[in-house]
Amino acid sequence: MSTTEQPRVSSLPSLTTLAEIVQQCHDDSIRWFPECHEVIHHTLGLTGEAGEFANKVKKLHRGTDDIHDARTRYELVMELADVLIYTANIAALLKVDLAKAYAQKRMINERRFGNSGEAEQASD
Repeated sequence: MSTTEQPRVSSLPSLTTLAEIVQQCHDDSIRWFPECHEVIHHTLGLTGEAGEFANKVKKLHRGTDDIHDARTRYELVMELADVLIYTANIAALLKVDLAKAYAQKRMINERRFGNSGEAEQASD
């Protein structure tokens, strides 16, 4: 399979929850890279992949790449998936329940930014 071919859906694992995705990423990482299980390794990987994603977005913004081009879109999605994988591995190493953390952070953001930021502006 070439780097731009998408795997058949039937060959993909059926992961339905964020916790399952985190566990699968962590299990894969242990199997594929048995020597690299420290938060620093995954944090550096995350920043690298986020940079690669940002570079692709930059090229879209300046008009060098076109989001409607199948290869460009595929590469953008794959970089975003890499960001998710490193984030999931960090969560697994730190034993963070990302779904719970998201729900908590969303509540904070709702209080802070709800109603298009009117609540925060009123308190300034």
